[in-house]
Amino acid sequence: MTCRVDLAALARVAATSATLREYREQVLDRLRTLVRFDAALIHALSPRVPLSTAVVRGIEPAALARSLARWDELGDVLSPLRQLANQRLVATAAEALPARSPARRRLDSLVLRPFGQRALCILHLVIQQRVVGAIVLMSRREAAFSAAEVARLRRIAPTLAIGDALHQG
Repeated sequence: MTCRVDLAALARVAATSATLREYREQVLDRLRTLVRFDAALIHALSPRVPLSTAVVRGIEPAALARSLARWDELGDVLSPLRQLANQRLVATAAEALPARSPARRRLDSLVLRPFGQRALCILHLVIQQRVVGAIVLMSRREAAFSAAEVARLRRIAPTLAIGDALHQG
């Protein structure tokens, strides 16, 4: 796995992508070179934003669509991760939720297991202190998302946010 973060390449992806979908697809392709994941979603993470704006990998679209009715509840479950991501841009379930805690068991049962995953990392795309989107990465490995991978994600988060915002408007 390549450990080098090429911010110029990410900026080129933003500059050359014709649509939000194309940009998000290329982002997930690039992320695969920086961090191991089995499933991913780029979206506003709001049930009020059409799911058609999302780019999804490794998640059955029908299962994702079925989960939409529960996104407000899932948002509550993800709240500790989202709060940490608001502070650090990137947060993992391992950082935000103590193992064996009720909050962690809820995350496992409502978010991870339904999608066949065991670990989760969320990356906030922030422009002028406003979250414009989020990237959720999931892994079937429990010990996923190393400190080095999280550091790489934090380094590229601002560039990804600018590209996403550029294509949203």
